[in-house]
Amino acid sequence: MSSKSIQRGPELIVPEHYATVAELLMYIADKHPDKGITYISSSGEEQFESYPELLKQGRLYLQGLLESGLTKGQVVILEIDHSQQFYRTFWACILGGIIVAPVSPPASWEPGSAGLEKFTKIWGILGKPVVVVEEAFLPKYEQLTESPIFEGLNCISVSKLQTSYTVAEISLTAPEEVVFLQFSSGSTGIPKGVQLTNRNIIANSIACKTFLGAEEGDNVFTWLPHTHDMGMFGQHLTTVLSAANLMVMSPYTFVRSPYLFLRKITEHQGKWFCCTNFGFEWMVQKIPDSKLASLDLSSLRMALNGAEPISTKVIERFAQKFSSCGYRTDMMFPAYGMAEATVGVCTWRLKEEPRIEQISRKSLVQQGKAIPVDAAVHDPADLIEFVHEGYPMTGIQIRIADEYGEVVDERTVGEIQIRGESVTSGYYNLPEVNRELFVDGWLKTGDLGFMAEGSLVVSGRIKDIVFIRGQNHYAHDLEEILYQNGSIPRGNLTVVGHFNNISQTEELLVFVKYKSNTPQFLEIRQDLIDRMRAGLGIEITHVLPIKVIPKTTSGKVQRFMLRNEYEGGAFNKDIEAIEAMLLQNQSQSIGESVHPLTLEQTVRGAWAEVLQLPVGKVATDISFLALGGNSILAYQLLDKLSAHMGRELGQEVLVFGRTVQEMVEYLQELPEENRSLENEIRPDNQLNVHRAIAITGLSLRLPDADTQEEFWSNLVQGLDSVDQVSPERAVRSKRPDWTDWIGELKNPDTFDHEFFEMPTEQAAFMDPQHRKLLEVAYEALEDAGMIVDQEEKRDVGVYVGINPSSYFDLVVDYMNRSKGFEVHSHAMVGNMSNIAAASISHLYNFTGPALAIDTACSSFLVALTQAVAAIQDKRISGAVVGGASILATPHVHQLSRNAGICSSTQHTKVFDQGADGSVIGEGAVVVYLEPLTEAVRANKHIYGVIRGTAVNNDGYSLGIMAPNPQGQYEVLRAAYNDANLNPKEISYIEAHGSGTRIGDPIEVNALLRLFQEKGYGEGTSIGLGSVKTNIGHLFAASSGASLAKVLLSMQHKELPPSLHMNNPNPALRLDQSPFYIVNEHKDWTVTGGKTRKAGISSFGLGGTNAHIVLEEWNAPAVWRQDTERDQLLTFSAKSEQALQKLIHSTKKYLEEHPNLRLTDVCFTRNRYRKHYRYRAAVAVKETGEWSQESLQFGFKKRSRAARVNIVVGGNKLELADQEYWANLLESLMRVVPSIQEVRGIDGGEQMLSQLKLNDKADSTQAPDKPTITLNRSKITSGSIQDKNCPMASADIVVMLATCDGVEPAGGTGKESYIHLSGATTLTMETQLALLLGQLYVRGASLDWEQLHPDGTGQIVHLPAHPFEPHVHWVGANQGTEVLI
Repeated sequence: MSSKSIQRGPELIVPEHYATVAELLMYIADKHPDKGITYISSSGEEQFESYPELLKQGRLYLQGLLESGLTKGQVVILEIDHSQQFYRTFWACILGGIIVAPVSPPASWEPGSAGLEKFTKIWGILGKPVVVVEEAFLPKYEQLTESPIFEGLNCISVSKLQTSYTVAEISLTAPEEVVFLQFSSGSTGIPKGVQLTNRNIIANSIACKTFLGAEEGDNVFTWLPHTHDMGMFGQHLTTVLSAANLMVMSPYTFVRSPYLFLRKITEHQGKWFCCTNFGFEWMVQKIPDSKLASLDLSSLRMALNGAEPISTKVIERFAQKFSSCGYRTDMMFPAYGMAEATVGVCTWRLKEEPRIEQISRKSLVQQGKAIPVDAAVHDPADLIEFVHEGYPMTGIQIRIADEYGEVVDERTVGEIQIRGESVTSGYYNLPEVNRELFVDGWLKTGDLGFMAEGSLVVSGRIKDIVFIRGQNHYAHDLEEILYQNGSIPRGNLTVVGHFNNISQTEELLVFVKYKSNTPQFLEIRQDLIDRMRAGLGIEITHVLPIKVIPKTTSGKVQRFMLRNEYEGGAFNKDIEAIEAMLLQNQSQSIGESVHPLTLEQTVRGAWAEVLQLPVGKVATDISFLALGGNSILAYQLLDKLSAHMGRELGQEVLVFGRTVQEMVEYLQELPEENRSLENEIRPDNQLNVHRAIAITGLSLRLPDADTQEEFWSNLVQGLDSVDQVSPERAVRSKRPDWTDWIGELKNPDTFDHEFFEMPTEQAAFMDPQHRKLLEVAYEALEDAGMIVDQEEKRDVGVYVGINPSSYFDLVVDYMNRSKGFEVHSHAMVGNMSNIAAASISHLYNFTGPALAIDTACSSFLVALTQAVAAIQDKRISGAVVGGASILATPHVHQLSRNAGICSSTQHTKVFDQGADGSVIGEGAVVVYLEPLTEAVRANKHIYGVIRGTAVNNDGYSLGIMAPNPQGQYEVLRAAYNDANLNPKEISYIEAHGSGTRIGDPIEVNALLRLFQEKGYGEGTSIGLGSVKTNIGHLFAASSGASLAKVLLSMQHKELPPSLHMNNPNPALRLDQSPFYIVNEHKDWTVTGGKTRKAGISSFGLGGTNAHIVLEEWNAPAVWRQDTERDQLLTFSAKSEQALQKLIHSTKKYLEEHPNLRLTDVCFTRNRYRKHYRYRAAVAVKETGEWSQESLQFGFKKRSRAARVNIVVGGNKLELADQEYWANLLESLMRVVPSIQEVRGIDGGEQMLSQLKLNDKADSTQAPDKPTITLNRSKITSGSIQDKNCPMASADIVVMLATCDGVEPAGGTGKESYIHLSGATTLTMETQLALLLGQLYVRGASLDWEQLHPDGTGQIVHLPAHPFEPHVHWVGANQGTEVLI
């Protein structure tokens, strides 16, 4: 049974300190005198006013109001744009018990204008009250008094209120008294003043504080108008109640420079702000990419999106734009509110990504049902997306009701109705309207929506449903289709439905905010008409220019106002002007001559007849839909063309033939009916960078190879890593007689449980496949720059190809022998396949899917294709893809022999005449995938690019283990179609290589069929190989080894040999194909500047086939050129032994790779590695050389960063030396965030004061110049010997150019001192690198982004963190360490 659509928020508890809005400010000003409001000017200058000062100014302004004749209980209109003047006047009214009604000043003062008309109506409804205005507006209002309509208009200038010097007495009101009127407009066009009491406002402010997670001391930012309920209550009152700091920017400044808004958030580490769809889109459009590097949004807790309905496209674009600035997708915070509820009604959950509801458009508009669909397979034309706006706030109840007031089931659309502590009692002086406002105590919002799992989804307004051709359409859905062309900024158009009484038809009107001339408008008009036709087959009656889109204070479009103006003839002149211009353009157009081809004449004639247009009006380059076609007319057209062609034509004719010209070309090249249409699609071979997936991390454990360098060396040397099962393994398996041939993974029992903070007992009972995956996944993630100090959740998926655990047999045997007493509680989960993926997600806080995939031999490649699809669909931002296979017992060998899989020899002879099966191998491989665009943006090392993927199943075949040639052919064809690539562009195929006389020819013949079908030239030469000949068949991990081989081949631009192919199987027919077997080490050459491209196949038992298409990435990384200088290189590890190993392996690696840039090494090691407690650092010269003696070692004693104090001397320094130390100190303060205090002695004070002065001067630089403002509050004065004024507690004290023996008073004796002599001969860069190294090894935190900004280096492959080889095997010597 469906749940009902009704929800209740938490119970409201009002603090005892205040019950009214006036008491709230009095309490906050008393308890938090240091908090307040900062006003930001258009130039970026800041002016702070504390809450006590605001309270004082409010009382001064109140005195001015009282002296002007206003009294308690009267209403006053505020028309004030200036932020500080508005807040002071607002609080003056609240403190004096005067009811305040903020109203936006009219946009136009012309008689009859919409803005002036609105003011006139509000003034009348309120009983013609006093109006407080800015001085600039006063002359305009004085002119109005000349009209009899405005008789009695009394205006007071804000400047008059500023002249009072007497502080007025506060006159408190009761909690239930009305103190605020929030104006909006309804369907009647009458402005409606929402009555809000003290209790309404306090209740909603408490709810907002709770649900927004607002905290004392937050820096909160706003640009919203004061007349906007979200700006007034959501930002101002909530911030005050939270004892937070409010940073205010005017809407005009925000529109002029949205960059300034985000730059201020960066400077002040803003915690949250509220915004509308328009605002988010405006920031995306107007902030250039060149300025993103100077923005840091990582401090944000959330960015509230209160526009309704919220646009999913805006959310996506904002996240994509600012992800490089530290913005996370879980910061977007959808909310729903309205003036009638003070502001907030419900919100989403903090620290959770917005939930997107994807439903059937048809079910929604025709049945009122929100039926969820799978966007991956559902018809895009029937897909509509909504954002969940969450759960009711404190003191609020929400329900969805039908027209009879009955609560509907979940996922049924109805009217949203609310009640609660913050909900208004009605509109001011409008009793008739109020009677219709409530039903059974519930306020009717006029909004449509539904609930799903208790969460509210707003789908539109009751009055925003447009009825066209017998169907309901949501106005915002139609608008979204029109916005997709990108030519019109979001918020600058709206659609309105209108019933034409004369023609008795429903018309669709589109109003566009536009101020230029008519000819340019005609282009926009036609584009919108074409888009609506093509999108939904709906005709737009008129596209009309308008200067302003009318909206309510909550940002809702007032479509009724536009409809009324249209019906009143307000747009008749515009319609006439547009029609005249269209007629003029038509008369000037030159008639198009018809090509004499019979087919073209036939097609144009059919179009003209179906569309009821003259043939001359049917241009050859305009689409069928743009000329007025729809689905019904399309079927009529197909009937006519089918009759002419003498064959049945399907809808694909309209897909590939959108215009007459395209349709003629399509019909001329139409294949015979027995030929597949898909085969005729000709790829253009262009790489789609927006779909391409980069591989940026790679790690492995394979027979005779623990690193990719060892694996590559084995491949090029033609090493066969197959041998008999080692005696040690046989003993471990409890079967000493096990003597099969195997590609054995050395030391499968070792695992660094201490590194992964796992008890040794738990590790012993964990499947070694899982253990190896944990280690290899860490290395791959580190390789991709994904293991850093921040451990916030990330939407990364984990996809692991794995077969059932053979180790489980040993666990069960041990359990039976020990009677279960010594079996660890995790023994069961440690051997479940899904835990192999889940443990990786758990370890790194990855929130994407964690899937274990078992399709037998093709498991790894199938896992990879799933990951690629998820990234391309933007369901995840990246993916860990892994595979592992370790044989703990001989059981798999025995069953494989019985199944005929195993070779009778000790070799896997793929493609050889003597092939009779595979030798089984072991290993683990992990790669990290992410969008190519993101990898390029981050300057990552890219092993290769995945262009296309495909997975299928054979379906029916001769047996469950028998390969199906058709299935293999179809997966190949699908993969190259997905890659948009003709297979002839491939120059190497890493084959599945079953190593059987039947399987190998079937695989090659499927390839040959594809290449023959697509066509290849005489010079086409494509290498074939299989890594199974080197290491055996790794089952679930086999295609992982194949991928590693191809990626390393691309890196080295060489092809290693496949082994044991002495006598090629004649059934392969290689002499009749473009293929050859790569049986020797050779260069991988390509012609004509092309890139190397390869395919990889993997076919699983059971018929699941997979193929991927890879391409190398040769584009150079982008970085800024460095001057030659010493640089800091850091190392860290979890143990002292691991640290020494890491230093040794890195030094050796750099010696073997002399072309590596030092900058890239430091960039990678410092910024893109996790920093553990055992540390070392060295200042490395540009040559990349360093000695063991120059290394500094240390241990980070605390979990927190070490605190740093700096003492600066200077009495013996020359002026040039002072500049040296000042520059060094400035760099330190920028790079070391854990500096607590800086104090000068012996002349150092003068240097610090100069540093302060320079810093102040720097703050005036151009706003687009990236900068991090120094925290001048850290620079203090006073003697360091003064025990009454000691320096802040510190762990490290840096003495810069001070006299010997000088130490600060008040120390604990545990401080570590670093002394730098003023007589240094080192360059400033060298001195800085050495000092930062000393600080680093002692545990200080360094701002690596400051030291290595984006664009200054490339992430490169370096040796991974070493793992200690502790032995873990059930029933063996668990936890011991072996020498390897």
